[in-house]
Amino acid sequence: MTKFSNIFKQSISKVSSFLRQQSENNAWKNNRITMQSTKYLYCTMASGYSFQSQNQMDFMVVGVGNLDMLETRHSVGMQVINQLANHLRVSWTNERKICQGFVAIHTFENQQRCILLKPKVAMNINGRSVQKAVKHYGILPENVYLIHDELDKAVGKYGFKYGGSARGHKGIRSIQQSLQSEDIPRLWVGIDRPVSKSEVADYVLRKFNADERKDISHTLDNCIQALNNEFQKQFGVKLLDTT
Repeated sequence: MTKFSNIFKQSISKVSSFLRQQSENNAWKNNRITMQSTKYLYCTMASGYSFQSQNQMDFMVVGVGNLDMLETRHSVGMQVINQLANHLRVSWTNERKICQGFVAIHTFENQQRCILLKPKVAMNINGRSVQKAVKHYGILPENVYLIHDELDKAVGKYGFKYGGSARGHKGIRSIQQSLQSEDIPRLWVGIDRPVSKSEVADYVLRKFNADERKDISHTLDNCIQALNNEFQKQFGVKLLDTT
């Protein structure tokens, strides 16, 4: 009991110190540190993980999808993250034991890291891989960015959504349940919706047609630029060298 009390006291001290640091920067002012992540901090720090101050905090980008069906509409998030890895000139490592996924890490000059993740498990259970990676690398849920397909948006469209319901997307739902939070930012990429609702299951597993591939090619580049702008605003780092 004494050992547990000491661990609990230490975790409270760590969290209190961390939150004091956050109160001095825009992360707290912008409500990026939520009640869910505060609870997550207590549990995670009690397990021995540590977190950096916001201006040095690592963040993660997850390509949601089925790795063995990479070229399909449903896995367009993985297509984006592959493009991002190419821009950052980082290589993928099979981290099966750590997180059941492929990981690539880019380290900025200030030693802050951008961790890219492609789960190897099926999309419906992507959350298992993400949860393991988040715990291993010590990432807050609010600093995990998901890239996923969006049925209700046209091919070529993309945009950010800062938390909220999974709206029927099983990959997003799996990740939200695993991290116990809906406050996870997402970059959605439009794949369009078939005329008949009964066709959706087959439709999302199809590849883009020739005309759509032209649009998607431009969309991938636009998504990288959008991520660059987002991370420059939120974390003060540039993914792209514009000099």
